[in-house]
Amino acid sequence: MTRCGNFGVLGFTNGIITKFNMQSGKERGIFSLDAKNPLGASIHTSEVTGLGIDTMNRYLVSSSKDRSVKLWDFYRCKLIKTYSTDFPINSLCYNPVNDLVAFCTNDLSMTILNP
Repeated sequence: MTRCGNFGVLGFTNGIITKFNMQSGKERGIFSLDAKNPLGASIHTSEVTGLGIDTMNRYLVSSSKDRSVKLWDFYRCKLIKTYSTDFPINSLCYNPVNDLVAFCTNDLSMTILNP
C-alpha cells in the first residue's frame, strides 16, 4: 500500500502485478512489459515475492522467484530497469528513509541494492 493510502499493489504467483484504488477497489493498472497487450506479457515468469513503493509514489520495486528485481514507473506501470541475481529471491524489503532495497535469496545471502 502507498504511504498516502490511495493505492494498493498485489503480486501474484503467475508474475502479474496489479495496482488498484483503495477507496473504490477498482483496478488502476497492470504492470506490464507490453503496452498494447498488458496481460500478454508476464512481468515476472514466476511467483512475486516482494513489493515496495517509494514515499512519493514514483517507483515500485518488485522481486520474484525468477531471479530478478525490477524497478517500475508507478504511475505509467512501465518497466525502468531489471536486476538479475544468481538465485531465486525469497523476500524483499524497501526502506523509505534512504530508498535502499534489501532482498534475500535461496542461498541464504542478503543483498542491499540502491536502485
